[in-house]
Amino acid sequence: SLHTGQVMLIPPNQAACAVAQTKNYTVKGGQTPFMIARKHEMEIGDFLKINNLTPHSTIFPGQTVLVKAN
Repeated sequence: SLHTGQVMLIPPNQAACAVAQTKNYTVKGGQTPFMIARKHEMEIGDFLKINNLTPHSTIFPGQTVLVKAN
């Protein structure tokens, strides 16, 4: 979450990902980050990056994540 007055730095090599339109998505039972990324036509690395996740992160049903808006 961002707060008023907080500064957000975006490294130059990640600017393209930051410009893409995103939308919220609620994780369903049994879904993995790979399944969600594929469903929304995203690279797994981009999905992990915009959600501040690592390949070892766990996601849970009901959790809200960002995905590419179509």
